[in-house]
Amino acid sequence: MAPEAPGSLVVLDLSVSDEEGWTAVVDRFDPVENGDQWLRVSWSAQHCTGDWQPVAGGVVCALVPPGTFRHETLQADELDDGTGRLQWRDKAPGEGLMLVVVLPESWIVQDASRPPVDAKPFRNRFAAYWLLDGRDLVWWRVTRLEGQGDAELGAIVRQYRAALLDTPSPVFVEDPP
Repeated sequence: MAPEAPGSLVVLDLSVSDEEGWTAVVDRFDPVENGDQWLRVSWSAQHCTGDWQPVAGGVVCALVPPGTFRHETLQADELDDGTGRLQWRDKAPGEGLMLVVVLPESWIVQDASRPPVDAKPFRNRFAAYWLLDGRDLVWWRVTRLEGQGDAELGAIVRQYRAALLDTPSPVFVEDPP
């Protein structure tokens, strides 16, 4: 898959505990004013090389033009909307936002407000991404898999991806220069 060129990138590295519920370490890349270059994000890269930098432990690789994007790492909590769904609401700048979600080990996305663009196993964890536009909200339900290893997770992701191919995803017609 060719790299994406979103206006912003948000990666949620999720965890869950009985005490705190669902929380996330959030890696954000947002454009600075008058930035005239594109952020590139590779979902498919196995290793980041050259000027590409790993984000959230390497779930994606980003090519960030110097001085054009601000990177912040934040903590987020209260991701559960009270109905058993996790959600993220964000304002995508003009060129849209790439939202990457990495679930804790043994968890997968079961259902979502819209299908993700793609999913993959990442270090024995399930990862998926969506492309958002404007002021947007995505929610998803998760389910826990007991006793699943890398091979089983890989098979589940292959089935998940096959189902995604049968589902239309948003199309962005404007390509970066």
